[in-house]
Amino acid sequence: MEGSVDFNDILQQATQLTAEIESTRELPRVQRNLRQVMEAGQQLLERITRDGPRFDAETKAAVFLGTKGVDVTKLSERLDPINIGSTMEAHEPVSEVDLEDFLRNERMNAMCAIVEVTSASILEEIQDKINMRLHEDWRREKEEISTRLSGSLKSLQFEKVMYDYKPDPVSPLSQTELTYAHEINQYNNTILMGLPRPNLVERLQLAAKNSGDTNAQELWNTVSAMMSSLPVDTTDNVQRRRSSEQFTNLMMTRAKRLLEKNFFTRLQTEVWSNIGEYKLGGVPSVTQLVKSYISMRGLDSQVGLNIAAGNVGALWLITYLLLRCGKAADAAVYMRDQVCNNETAKLLEEYDKSGSTYLPFETESKIRLEYRRALKNSTRDPYKKAVYCILGGCNVEEDLTDVAVRLDDYIWLKLSIVRHNPDQRYVVDYVTYFGFQRLIHEQYGEVHFDAFKQPYVYAQALLLTGQFEAAVDFMSRIGSMLTHAIHIAVALHESNLLIISTAKAPMLSSAGTNFPDLSAINFSKLVVTFARSLEGSNARGALNYLYLLKNVKDEYGHDLFSICVGDMILESRDFDVFGVVRADGCKDPGLLEKMGIPAQPIIVRCAIESENNGLLEDSVVLFDLAGDTDRTLKTLCRIIAQNMTKIPLPDSARQRVQRLAIAYAERFQNHPPKLLKDPNLLTTFFMLVDFLTFFDTVFSKHVDSALSIIQRLKVIPMDRSQVEKCVKDFHLFPSEIRDNIPSIVSAAMEVIHLKFKSIKTSRKNSFAAPEVAKTEVFLNELRTKAHAIVTFCGMIPYFMTNDIYIKIIQIEVQMN
Repeated sequence: MEGSVDFNDILQQATQLTAEIESTRELPRVQRNLRQVMEAGQQLLERITRDGPRFDAETKAAVFLGTKGVDVTKLSERLDPINIGSTMEAHEPVSEVDLEDFLRNERMNAMCAIVEVTSASILEEIQDKINMRLHEDWRREKEEISTRLSGSLKSLQFEKVMYDYKPDPVSPLSQTELTYAHEINQYNNTILMGLPRPNLVERLQLAAKNSGDTNAQELWNTVSAMMSSLPVDTTDNVQRRRSSEQFTNLMMTRAKRLLEKNFFTRLQTEVWSNIGEYKLGGVPSVTQLVKSYISMRGLDSQVGLNIAAGNVGALWLITYLLLRCGKAADAAVYMRDQVCNNETAKLLEEYDKSGSTYLPFETESKIRLEYRRALKNSTRDPYKKAVYCILGGCNVEEDLTDVAVRLDDYIWLKLSIVRHNPDQRYVVDYVTYFGFQRLIHEQYGEVHFDAFKQPYVYAQALLLTGQFEAAVDFMSRIGSMLTHAIHIAVALHESNLLIISTAKAPMLSSAGTNFPDLSAINFSKLVVTFARSLEGSNARGALNYLYLLKNVKDEYGHDLFSICVGDMILESRDFDVFGVVRADGCKDPGLLEKMGIPAQPIIVRCAIESENNGLLEDSVVLFDLAGDTDRTLKTLCRIIAQNMTKIPLPDSARQRVQRLAIAYAERFQNHPPKLLKDPNLLTTFFMLVDFLTFFDTVFSKHVDSALSIIQRLKVIPMDRSQVEKCVKDFHLFPSEIRDNIPSIVSAAMEVIHLKFKSIKTSRKNSFAAPEVAKTEVFLNELRTKAHAIVTFCGMIPYFMTNDIYIKIIQIEVQMN
């Protein structure tokens, strides 16, 4: 039949449809028939209409999970094992009859207990690490706050950093820091060898150049330009030198020359790199170069410019740019030849002959008068105003923002307007060098320059205006510039150009009432902070930097280098820097001696400070390194006397003292010291070492050895015949022994009593008459020793506590 459908065809289509469903997985597999699906839908509809929106979320979840092929009805069964596995609660023990369940629950209880203990210990360890890290962070933040409060105008901003609480690895120095450190080392070695002082600025500038950091290179170029060829005079007062008119003129001239050189180089580079594109040309000259720059930049299109006749360009714009390039002679030639402006040309020629500094006061007065009458409010050409301001030093209130677009242009223009007024010639309308410094640092400051986003720009502004201390202070608060700040400060200090304050002053402070316009930097704090960062990984480098403080004194006139080195070594306890004393008493030189630095005064100071602080073990080693055997023995006797009666616990102070005493005793036994101011010190020392051994035998119950030692020392009597002599010699004993007489007497009586009890015990087990008689003799000898000690205690002029008297009398009574 043509319209009928074959059953095989239907079966094939159903199989194909099933395969497509399973392959695409776009629809979930439903293992229900149509009747079951309809009943489930009806139930869900009744629940929604009955309970309202309460089941809306559950319905959406069921639909969503159903589309993902999850059977919601069996979901709880699949979650049961997870819930059981995630709970770590101990199971209640079942009846002991069911052995299998009982063992399983016991195993689970044991595992849960281990997990609880482990988790508690881990949480405690994590909390300890967090507390330690927080403490360290707050310490660093405190130091940063104290540093920033020294004069920064920027509000404090706390850095938020997430830590992973891993121990900090020892970070090696960067390549730039290593290069700097090498140059400092070479510089110090040259000075120690008595050779001529090298140019530290050039060496450090080369180190910055090798670092590849362009910002650092520009920074050091500025420092070099400001300091080059300056004579180093370590005898001259820095404040007086820096405040003199001669020095300020020198700083202004050098800053202007550097700015002019940089501008001219930039102008040449920009013109020559675009000469083909803009079709620039003409007779090669500085004036033509300036004209090409103007044409390329389109500067002559500004409104109000004075364009000279004869197509010679913007008159005052070209003149200003020639002055900006430091070409005052070319500006005068341009004015005379091209424009025939003889009056201005004469002024420019005179300005060029003065070294581009100042015109005579009378000439400046005429320029100022003409500027106020004819130019200030009439001309629209900003470059004409700028030229007149440069030549006459006038209009100091206006910043001429149309001309000074960049910061270096602004500084150059202001430095050209600055005037000195020693004889009070200027009454109004002038700015001094120190007034311009205050304008940059105080009135504008870090906030105006947005210094923390462009730190190198602000640092160069401070350096170009001769504010070396303020520049170092600012750079020391910038992490990436700290290394440069320290070495710039070092270069300035070694050239006697840095004004330094006392060690306890803020990082930046005033230079004093006599020099209110100058600032001072805490150079010692800067160097010590950097040196401390090196002491763990590079002790020699730390000493090299501290050696730069050799000529710096503290408020009491003490050598700051010795103080800082001593403090650093006392804190780190790295005494090997001072050298090592061998077993034969000879000393191997340490790092200080190898560097050619006298170490003796520093060692003595450290030893005395350790002794005053109660660190007697350290003071023993330091006095020994200083070669002072008398104080070494005296301190040794002191610490032995303080610790010999204590119980020798592992890793205790007594154990350390005993090891130290035995080491020195062996050395002095084999190699006796030759030069002793007090020969009795050595005898006292050996006697105290014997007492250390005596108390060791007492604590370990070695009765016979203890009796042998105390009898050999003859400090307390062991027989009636010795009482009078021991009492007579009592005042001859050193105080270290006299102070321990109560403990010595008590220990001796305990030893005698122990020996007495052991002999009496052995006598009870013996039945032979000779042995009994011999034993009785020993007992009488011990009674005699005890009685002699009691008699001695009653006769010596020394007060002992009642506990000691009662104890020794009780022992004697028990023995009788």
